[in-house]
Amino acid sequence: MEYSLISHPLDPPLKLFEHLSQVSAVSHYLISQKHLNFHGLSKKEICELCEITAVCHDFAKSSSFFQKYIMSKVNNTRYEGCDDEKSHAFLSAFFGWYMVDLWLSKEKNAHIEPRWRTFLPLAVFLAIEGHHGRYKSIEEIRKECDIKSELLILQLQNINPEFFNYTISGVNLQQGKEFNEESINSIQSKIRKLHRKYPDFDDHNPAELSKYVEQRILALLLYSILLEADKAYLASDNPDQYERNAIDIPADLVDNHLKNFNKTGVINEERIRAYQQMVGNILSFPLNEHLHSITLPTGLGKTLLSASWALKLRERIQQEKKFTPKIIVALPFLSIIEQTNTEYKKFLSGLYKIHKDRLYMPRYSIADFEYKDGIDDNERSDNSIDFFLNIWNSEIIVSTFDQVLYSIFSLKSKPLMRFHNLFNAIIVFDEIQALPSELWKPFEFFFRTLSEVGETHLVLMSATQPGFFPGVIERVPDHTSYFENRKRVKLQIKPEKIALDLFCDNLPELLKKYSNNSVMLVMNTRDSSKLIHKKIQSLIKEYIIESRPLIYLSSYVTPSERSKRVCRIKKCIEKYQNPVIVTTQCIEAGVDIDVDFIIRDRAPLDSIFQVCGRCNRNGEKNEGIIEIVSLINEKGREFSPMIYDNILLEQTNRSLASQPEIPENDFYKLGTLYFSLVQQKLNQSMKVVSAYANYTHCIDRNTKNEQIVNIKKLLRDDEHQEQFIVSSLDDTLPSDIRNALAIKDRWTRRYELKRLSKRIANCSVNIRFGPWMKIRPEDLQINNTSEPFRILDELLYDKDGVGFDIDLMSSKSSTILC
Repeated sequence: MEYSLISHPLDPPLKLFEHLSQVSAVSHYLISQKHLNFHGLSKKEICELCEITAVCHDFAKSSSFFQKYIMSKVNNTRYEGCDDEKSHAFLSAFFGWYMVDLWLSKEKNAHIEPRWRTFLPLAVFLAIEGHHGRYKSIEEIRKECDIKSELLILQLQNINPEFFNYTISGVNLQQGKEFNEESINSIQSKIRKLHRKYPDFDDHNPAELSKYVEQRILALLLYSILLEADKAYLASDNPDQYERNAIDIPADLVDNHLKNFNKTGVINEERIRAYQQMVGNILSFPLNEHLHSITLPTGLGKTLLSASWALKLRERIQQEKKFTPKIIVALPFLSIIEQTNTEYKKFLSGLYKIHKDRLYMPRYSIADFEYKDGIDDNERSDNSIDFFLNIWNSEIIVSTFDQVLYSIFSLKSKPLMRFHNLFNAIIVFDEIQALPSELWKPFEFFFRTLSEVGETHLVLMSATQPGFFPGVIERVPDHTSYFENRKRVKLQIKPEKIALDLFCDNLPELLKKYSNNSVMLVMNTRDSSKLIHKKIQSLIKEYIIESRPLIYLSSYVTPSERSKRVCRIKKCIEKYQNPVIVTTQCIEAGVDIDVDFIIRDRAPLDSIFQVCGRCNRNGEKNEGIIEIVSLINEKGREFSPMIYDNILLEQTNRSLASQPEIPENDFYKLGTLYFSLVQQKLNQSMKVVSAYANYTHCIDRNTKNEQIVNIKKLLRDDEHQEQFIVSSLDDTLPSDIRNALAIKDRWTRRYELKRLSKRIANCSVNIRFGPWMKIRPEDLQINNTSEPFRILDELLYDKDGVGFDIDLMSSKSSTILC
């Protein structure tokens, strides 16, 4: 039969029947590859739900309003109608609910338990309603029902009956012909009832809460698959690109790579022992144990060890479970990601040259905007590149905590499109202690459930395991022995508070004392670190101390310059030039440097332990010293609470009480005590779990402090940051940005800016502006304030020193410029 309804204004126009058939086929393809263990729902039933979602998601595109709109696009004429009338997601969601109700009423589905019968129509509704926008709460949906009731009826009255002639993937849409105004009113009543009921569950009952978490995970799975399937045919230049056949990756790749190393010494012996113990036990545990940890001191090669372990586990799952898990590595800091990216490309080597991004894909803010899959040498369209990067179409992905957690906790469609990749995966969280404590409980509840229903293996890796995830099994045999033998460093705790000015006055004596050692000063704020760097700079210029390399690191220095400075630090240490490094906490984890002496402004214990890993890293020197001080500003305020959570600082103080000196072999038991104390203060973390599980998306819903849960805020705080480009670091970048912005077609313009995003990020600094600050963003830029990118006044950037240099509390005219 020849159908007439149009879905997309392609050349030739894409018919609605064809588009729905494509989305249904891709949905079936994606879900059929998953191994699923939801309680009370079979994989076959979930497949059918995916197909119903796919077939119903564009129901309202069959309205005369949408058809007039889409034909105006086909004919390149102006659409004269109302935007609301041509909208299609909301009415389509009601139709999806209706079709799920019909599906549930079939005799074959009579066994489905009540909780699923109540929830499944809502799950499909939310997936369809949000497929062009955000994933909404029940409260938002209820309000939308009140606002759009008349619009829904108007759209329904203008549905083309052609739609009901479609039969797609076994879904006979003739069944939906009875969908009418009464159906819409009934569904609205059910939504209002759910709105009253859902927040009332007992979130203090872990078993009940886990059921609600499982429901949300299923709903996100339906949503994620619809999002990807809706774009798959439209974005793929070549159908072969979209195949999901696993690439054969030899499990001994890392073993062979390590044969090229020829290091000696005690630390290397322990690296080899830990490696052999770990990979030697890969066959010893049952595969229904999904929660693992790798706990080893810094410097024992956890990156390569975990990579080898994951590849061997991948091969075992292939052989025993008959599916191939994706490997996802999540890291908290950009410095670690860049190092890890380098390590992975080294051991993947020749295999990466063949399969390119289809084998291995780094996904972080300064990754390249490109996708090559080894299928052919043809250039991919920008739309195709963007799509395959967003869906993580690769066997191994290295990304950030943020991007992985956005895939489950965001409310935006773009990151949630990746969610189904978290099923049947091996997910390694490196430096897990860096996860904010507010997210400990959401992380535990959601990833535990994901491991059960999605057969996902979770690996938590750290030198200081926070221990917030009960049931995780340590995979390093006798791992405590690696800590008991550590004698590389010791902590010296200075309990008295010291003014920053006085600390600066004491610097000449300190630096003379350690004139034959490399020294690192780690501050809590960028401003305090700048002050110390300038003080040391003046001491050298005035010949008060001997000249030696002075290197500054903080986020006020652009990423490209930071990378160069880290390389310079390493060379100075290798040449015994005894550099002085002034830095913020950006140095703590993943930066592979090895200094002799460190002073650290007071911080949470896990941060202190991380900075210890930058001192006498390989254990080849005399015992290194990390001195912990408590610096205060001119108003008597400590710097540490300006940066860190008070709960973490309080528990650190309790853990370190009456211990003026702590050897490294006590770090493990001290860390265990610290994290156990922190776990007792996690009320806010449970509120976040409830906000997601009960679909309110609100914390403290019944108080004046009600707030929408925001994963970005929980990860990176709520202070707004403005990005400034330092144009002297890339002379042609400003003109390239202006040329991109001048492109008329919005999609071409968007992709050209994405192509520039790595250069922009590499040459930018991000600056927070509180409302109390006298300096505003427009005071610092030299380009037109109407432009979307800010170009920093070069007078405000000290390229060889502290980077961005201005007192944001002063007026611009009174600022000391570099």
